[in-house]
Amino acid sequence: MNKLDTKNTTHVIESTQHVPKENDELDYVDNLSSQIFPNDSIISIDSIEVKIATETLSEKKESKPKTVVLGMGKTLRLLALDHYGHREFWIYIYLENRDKINNPNNVPVGIELVIPSKQKYDINANNPNSIKKAIEKGNEELSRL
Repeated sequence: MNKLDTKNTTHVIESTQHVPKENDELDYVDNLSSQIFPNDSIISIDSIEVKIATETLSEKKESKPKTVVLGMGKTLRLLALDHYGHREFWIYIYLENRDKINNPNNVPVGIELVIPSKQKYDINANNPNSIKKAIEKGNEELSRL
């Protein structure tokens, strides 16, 4: 599998079918490249047949941090549950906002908090090791209070 970087967008290329005639290969590549890269982008490929997979808008959006205002009755644990699917990931919200939060157990209502992307801290609610890592990190931070 090859990767191309064109205008900061990563395209994944993989073989999908066979082009039988050698004489037809150049026409096939020219036609295919003009469909995939209509703005005269120059590419080189190892295989004649390609399939392009691009990042979706939701993947790009998810990788950027967002902000929330802490509402009445909300805690870092509840925010983590809402945004990451598990309460133990509260520690990462705390770490992103440490400069605003004196005590993670007592966060003032109305404070604006940055919710880091899942990718930044390798957050995965379906991975027991990811949860374990968050628990350990949380316990470490709480012991410093």
